[in-house]
Amino acid sequence: MLVRFKVDGPANSVVVSHRFLESTYYKVVKSKGTIKWRMAHPPDAHRNALQGLAYAGGIALGALQYGRHLGDNAVVCIQPQGNELIAHTETTSGTFRIHPETLETLGRVHFRDGVHGLVKTAHQTQLPGGDWVGIAADFSPTLEPGSPQLAMPEITVYRQSPWRADRRQKVAAVPYAHPTRPTWIHEIPVSENHAVVVQHPLLYNVRALLLGQTADFMAFDWRPELGSLLHVVPLHGGQVKTYRAPAFLAAHWVNAFESDDGRQLHLDAVAAQSPALMSQWELERARAGPEDGRQIEPSRLCRLTLDLSLPDGSFLGHKPLLTPLADEAAYGHGLELPAINPRNRCQAYRYAYAACCVRPTNVYNALCKVDTHTGDVRTWHEPGGATWEPFFAPRPGGRDEDDGVVLSTVMQPDGRSALLVLDARTWQEVARAVLPYALPSGFHGCFVPS
Repeated sequence: MLVRFKVDGPANSVVVSHRFLESTYYKVVKSKGTIKWRMAHPPDAHRNALQGLAYAGGIALGALQYGRHLGDNAVVCIQPQGNELIAHTETTSGTFRIHPETLETLGRVHFRDGVHGLVKTAHQTQLPGGDWVGIAADFSPTLEPGSPQLAMPEITVYRQSPWRADRRQKVAAVPYAHPTRPTWIHEIPVSENHAVVVQHPLLYNVRALLLGQTADFMAFDWRPELGSLLHVVPLHGGQVKTYRAPAFLAAHWVNAFESDDGRQLHLDAVAAQSPALMSQWELERARAGPEDGRQIEPSRLCRLTLDLSLPDGSFLGHKPLLTPLADEAAYGHGLELPAINPRNRCQAYRYAYAACCVRPTNVYNALCKVDTHTGDVRTWHEPGGATWEPFFAPRPGGRDEDDGVVLSTVMQPDGRSALLVLDARTWQEVARAVLPYALPSGFHGCFVPS
């Protein structure tokens, strides 16, 4: 579901509207009255072979009836592009043009370029000059145009004009670490001059996807003994370098930027030691409460610094790979859905904002501001409530990095949703627009100035 808050400061009003995105998946669910194909399954799902084959047969019949767009539920992210909004998920077909005023689904984005890939990053990163950077990837060999030979599946880094949602330009491609077990990549860190493709040892379990069975975590297997690979891709031409590192997982990257002398590349991330945190999005777990359900899994705000002078193939395990940017206890040992001032994206910055925890809790129930220079953490918390992703809105004409407001959709203790406005500098509440009902949980959005 798409949700839009239109804030009119002079009129002291907020108008909220919402509309379902008209994807193929939504139309199927609406016509059938139930969800037929899932990304993840409960622990007892389809354990015997006949049930698994029946599930796979249902997918095959669905593909014959509805085409290759069954995975087009663009529920993950929405970003501005030109005069429109683009809704994304992790499949290429799940890319839709959205009217910014009415939320009408204007149509699927049909890419008219040579970039291969059935899957992609769920959200791209915008460079200071306006271009977007992301990746696309295949799970199986593909035929190159004009060639009878099969090309092995690879991960392609691309850049895209903000005015051409249907055209991407290939920057470079890197191979999968394990071609028969593709890596899950939700987002990549991007600086002004580099994109980094991080291959964690979190691998798609194709059998779980096709047969409706369980894997280690959702539809993925965790293999920490394989370690991680970091492919550093220059955005303006040059050699791609690959570094080896111990296993870690970062679904979301806060920011990336080069040092003043260009020798180091700093990657700031929300990091975890395992994918256990992915289960915190399960509806049943949220409903259980912190007393009957598990606590929210730990995660931390860290910095990974790459020495760009190291030769290709270097191992990064000779010192701690990830450096904490603040005391983890200050944000409840749990932090996610990070944001920064968009003016500092891909460049040096100081302040990060995120949803965090005041424990005991099994959902994010606070918002925090982290000073990455001093480690100072400020939190906003309303007992009995829940919080979602924050957005930073700069004050027009403001110069300081924290001169603006932070917006977030919150669930109040009374069960109603509200749009919360915090002064980014003082971290005090300055306004709240309360809805007479609750909105469904969401992931990533954006602030679009008028």
